[in-house]
Amino acid sequence: MSENMWRTRGVPLRVFVPIALLFLCLIASLFGIIEGNYILFDSLISLVKENKVSSGDIAEIAFLAVPKDKDWPQTKQEYSGLKRVDIKVNQVEAKQLIGSLKKINRDRVNANHPATVSREILFVKLRDGREFYLHITVLRSGPNFYYLSCYALASGATSPAMAQNYESADPTVLSYLRDKSPHIDSDLKWDKLSVPTK
Repeated sequence: MSENMWRTRGVPLRVFVPIALLFLCLIASLFGIIEGNYILFDSLISLVKENKVSSGDIAEIAFLAVPKDKDWPQTKQEYSGLKRVDIKVNQVEAKQLIGSLKKINRDRVNANHPATVSREILFVKLRDGREFYLHITVLRSGPNFYYLSCYALASGATSPAMAQNYESADPTVLSYLRDKSPHIDSDLKWDKLSVPTK
């Protein structure tokens, strides 16, 4: 058998095969086919809804402030440069967080003339080392009606292209944010906002 039969476009087969396998594994991992420490298209919200994450898995909770004249962060360096306010993690706090995340859904809210009330990034780290970022914009569509739009970035992802989009007007979610938000990036103080009613 000639040596040419063992070559692919001039590349020896013993070199081509490992490279091809590595490339296929990379593609598979990006689409969540191979489950590792980082599953790029699984957000914390989806994991909570699937009961794959519970309150006992929460290691860190923090709010990150996005300056009003800045866009959402896109890189690890930009995230690390944001002012951070840590929330003390205990059993009650973790259960409140999990309960709020379960109330967030993909239902679209019909709102007229929404106005931004607050922009927050909720950072959550699990005990296994995975880190998640939730980009949350709270909008007001009426005197007593608020809702949020949330980009839930998956563990290991920084680009919104790797995010799942959620919306919610559930009072449980908004009251949690109102009570825990450090009020860093809000013209209207959360403590002056009534709990939204539908």
